[in-house]
Amino acid sequence: MADVPCLLWANKGEVLDGISIPEHLSPAYIAPLLLSQMGIEMPPHLRYQQQGMHDNPVVHRHFFWQPERGVFTLDEEGSDALLHTYLKDLEIFQYDVSWGEHYSLREWNNDASSPSSGRHHVVGPGESG
Repeated sequence: MADVPCLLWANKGEVLDGISIPEHLSPAYIAPLLLSQMGIEMPPHLRYQQQGMHDNPVVHRHFFWQPERGVFTLDEEGSDALLHTYLKDLEIFQYDVSWGEHYSLREWNNDASSPSSGRHHVVGPGESG
């Protein structure tokens, strides 16, 4: 049996026209790619991921892959300060969105109560949808 780690399918081929997808890509980037192609507004943490996708296309807990460096770990000589910053920012976003006070969603979610806003209300701890 063939091993297929990820497959993106579009019934209309033109949906994928003009999309720039790195040769290697972590699954974490699929949501920003799909939302972008569908023209759906992304929350800040997914926009941040989309911005980092081309510089850091493979982010794994044991290794990383960048076009100019190939596969490497954070323990290797010449560790990248920008990658450290990117990872720390992703960690902060993840905490904020999952368990924190949702600071990163407040501006994006500012008009969530308005049906015409086109935004989705993010339900936080202790709230009901």
